[in-house]
Amino acid sequence: MSPRLEPALDAALAHAGDPSRVVVTDWFTVERSPLLIVQQVSSRRKRSRD
Repeated sequence: MSPRLEPALDAALAHAGDPSRVVVTDWFTVERSPLLIVQQVSSRRKRSRD
């Protein structure tokens, strides 16, 4: 991970209180296909429940 992103990740973890609630992605992926991010998060949540 880029050192410049560490403070943002630390803040997100502190805010969420649970690492499984933090989603990290790059802007390029979000710009190209935000639906892809939603699908990946959904599939991970389903797997964690099983």
